[in-house]
Amino acid sequence: MPDSSANSSSESAAFLERYPETEAVDVLLADLSGVIRGKRYPVEDLEKVMQDGVAFPASVFMLDTMGHSHDPGGKGFSDGDPDCTAHPLPGSLVPVPWSNTPLAQLLLTFRNAEGDPLYFEPRNILARVLERIRELDLTPVVAFELEFYLLDRERLEGNAPQPPISP
Repeated sequence: MPDSSANSSSESAAFLERYPETEAVDVLLADLSGVIRGKRYPVEDLEKVMQDGVAFPASVFMLDTMGHSHDPGGKGFSDGDPDCTAHPLPGSLVPVPWSNTPLAQLLLTFRNAEGDPLYFEPRNILARVLERIRELDLTPVVAFELEFYLLDRERLEGNAPQPPISP
């Protein structure tokens, strides 16, 4: 794994120079179901977090939407649920504009003991798929469709419209 400690150090120093009132940093990752998981550290620990990363159980990516582990592929209970080191994604350290307390947030990615990307982290799975697509000289295109109503079919008294009622 390339040593990015100098870059991490300069990124955190530049951030704190620009946002000196920051009190804490939330280190975040999204699990397979899109649930945001993380930890909060006092800002005094930012440099250590940037340099060394933070420990998380690798099975965090194996949880279902309710947060239960089903031990898929022997990951979770069977292997003792070992920690992996989650490292900061360069360029992801940003202030949290909606917080009343001056906070920062930082996105993480996992590396195994050898320093390689953790093979079952969704971010790394996507990177491998994109690599295969590029090898085929294809361009992935993604779209989504929003289905919603501005008004509900049911009317209020006097035939007045109402916002949609969620079933």
